[in-house]
Amino acid sequence: MEGKTIDIRLVSKIVSGYGDDQDSNLIAILQQTQDNYGYLPKQALKEVSRLTDVPLTRIFGIVTFYSQFTLIPRGRHAIKICTGTACHVKGVNDVKQKVKESIKRSRRRDNGRLSIYFGNCGLHRNMLSCAGNDGR
Repeated sequence: MEGKTIDIRLVSKIVSGYGDDQDSNLIAILQQTQDNYGYLPKQALKEVSRLTDVPLTRIFGIVTFYSQFTLIPRGRHAIKICTGTACHVKGVNDVKQKVKESIKRSRRRDNGRLSIYFGNCGLHRNMLSCAGNDGR
């Protein structure tokens, strides 16, 4: 997906909105950049680095540390499945396998509309509250 050309002027507009306080607002700049593109394209990160004088390695460190950021385009719809201990005990592996199989079957028709994420839910008591679709 990195071959796709993006409008880099958006990044300049975002960064300039933070005035001289860009370094302390780096996470906010990255969040807003991701909101505009749907992910953080490498070109955009290089431009953020250039405009803020923050080394690209530091930016990549932040982006790869926080799970809210993504370097690849996400689907329009997100399916989130908890793989934490409580949900594992309640059988989340069966749910995970069924979702994966379903996505594989529909992948030809999907065109990037679905993304699946695995992580911890924060120890909910009910597994149903851990499997989410589009944040619901």
